[in-house]
Amino acid sequence: MPVVFGISQRNCQGETVCGDAYTTCVTDDGVLVSVVDGLGHGPNAGEAAMAFTTSVEENGALGVQSMMENAHRALSGTRGAAAAILRLSESTNLVTFTGVGNIEMHSIADVKMHPVCAPGIVGHRVRKMLAFEFDMPTTATIALCSDGISSRLHFDEYVHLEPQEIADAIMEQHGKDHDDATCVVLRYTSEPA
Repeated sequence: MPVVFGISQRNCQGETVCGDAYTTCVTDDGVLVSVVDGLGHGPNAGEAAMAFTTSVEENGALGVQSMMENAHRALSGTRGAAAAILRLSESTNLVTFTGVGNIEMHSIADVKMHPVCAPGIVGHRVRKMLAFEFDMPTTATIALCSDGISSRLHFDEYVHLEPQEIADAIMEQHGKDHDDATCVVLRYTSEPA
């Protein structure tokens, strides 16, 4: 699957450990991306974030909702996190998403994709996990952002840039100094027939 990533991440001002983490994995079938924001910041937030990404990597063959449920159990001994998982699958021709807390997905694509995250904290309390399915777009630029990125950004203003330039510009213009911040951008274009 032809995909290009752009990733920008920074610690909360004054912290040496980032409480955010991410996963990007390209497989024969597609792409798996996750962004996680451990509650608060510093080492304990980083511990929760790393527990989440480890769980996602170990369970990458499962559906996104099952991955989130496994991560929820894996984070039970941590302070918890907000997190989202996105999969683009060529075999099913679907984009699937699940999230908990305040991770945001932005997209510009020829298919409308506006999923929302369920309220709650991964590892502690989630009322009901939600999973969304969308038809695979022909082309798409998608960003997953932790809440260290202001939700006021207008993603369509960046789509003309390359993925790394998008991630860097969003971090520069919308990153909050008082929180860990992560922006993972992917651009997907289906191969010509």
